[in-house]
Amino acid sequence: MSDFVREMKMEDLEKIINLLKEFQKESFGDYGVDVSPEYIRKISEAYKDSTFVLEQEGNIVGVLVLSLTLLPVNGEIIAEELVWYVSKKFRRFGINLLTFAEKWCIHKGIRRLIMVCMANSKAKVLERFYMRQGYEPMQVHYIKKLGG
Repeated sequence: MSDFVREMKMEDLEKIINLLKEFQKESFGDYGVDVSPEYIRKISEAYKDSTFVLEQEGNIVGVLVLSLTLLPVNGEIIAEELVWYVSKKFRRFGINLLTFAEKWCIHKGIRRLIMVCMANSKAKVLERFYMRQGYEPMQVHYIKKLGG
């Protein structure tokens, strides 16, 4: 199987949306979060340069989206994962997305990458994975649906 990672092209958008629908069924849905294809289409231009896709035999089977922001305590530019999803059958290749994103950040002069994991998606397995890759725990997020 040949796989490779690259920056997204706008013609990848519908395939990425389909992956995000898979992600919703597998994880987001547990939190009452729906995928809005219309919204994703609307914001896709803003994230296209920091969205990477994993291709297997010509099919897009994974996506990693980063958001660039400033650390509020010192103004350092950091990258933060918004989405990292790989279809179940291809999960073993997901590290290629992470490696690509890390190299991309280094090339851009970004010295810190924040990765997250959903609490309902094998958090202990992902925690061990991140630790083996040199990541350190930084913060835990909690979510609450407010008002209805």
